Amino acid sequence: MQAALRPAVWMPGIRSLHQRYERWQTDESPYNCFEKFLTVLQMLELSEKLEIYKVDRTHLSLQAFFYTKLCNWLDVVELEFQAGPEFGTLIKARSFSSGFLPVWIPLSFILNMVCCFVPFFDMGENAARLEHIREAVDIGLTVVDWGSNSDPV
Repeated sequence: MQAALRPAVWMPGIRSLHQRYERWQTDESPYNCFEKFLTVLQMLELSEKLEIYKVDRTHLSLQAFFYTKLCNWLDVVELEFQAGPEFGTLIKARSFSSGFLPVWIPLSFILNMVCCFVPFFDMGENAARLEHIREAVDIGLTVVDWGSNSDPV
């Protein structure tokens, strides 16, 4: 429920404290790139607190839920694959915290909606998560654009 509502990203300005947006480019075709990322996420699912939530082969997009190790805060990673402007694939990657409170708290999604204006830092977790995924996929990715203040286009 909390991942669908995303109360932590409702407030402009505050959301930049706990989200990371990057664009990557590779020479791989969009479909091959999508399949390689899916395989890596499936491997990470075995070793980390990760749940692949949505796999859309029609629109070439992935969504995964990551739970932090100690307190089970829910972070969401979204990846979109599209043909690059000249060749290869452009990947839009976004990782963000879904709420101020961890999901193990009963009705945390309601409390997180009430606390949507509370600023909090992710301590670099979202940037590190995208870097970890990017490095796990061995297809020669180039970071085209990044930033916590950028909203996905």
